[in-house]
Amino acid sequence: MNYQFKTKVHIRLQHIATLPENVTVVVQVKKFESWLISDPDSLKNANIISPDALIPDDIETIVEPVKWIKENLLRKEKVNTPSFTRKLTKHLDPEVMRTKSKSFDKFYRECWHSYEIWLDKQ
Repeated sequence: MNYQFKTKVHIRLQHIATLPENVTVVVQVKKFESWLISDPDSLKNANIISPDALIPDDIETIVEPVKWIKENLLRKEKVNTPSFTRKLTKHLDPEVMRTKSKSFDKFYRECWHSYEIWLDKQ
């Protein structure tokens, strides 16, 4: 190994040392989009999805969440846009989402735990 390479590796290792000791990877159950529909009552109240939309007890059983969203929209909209995502997410309650989606709950808990570790080090 040349000296420059060793120096670059050493610098990178110093940055890694500042990362949390425990890192957990969350694997989504079906699709990330299922998290976006895990508070369907709020989406109904915001007039985004139909009040008649059929919602399964386990939201993560919806195989194609994007298709489900499209089929249950009150108005035809392009769902794969940042503006639609902002519109949708501003009505969601993470506490409700946690009760409807096990994978979102795990993600939320892991993020909160990492935040607490970071906060303790400040």
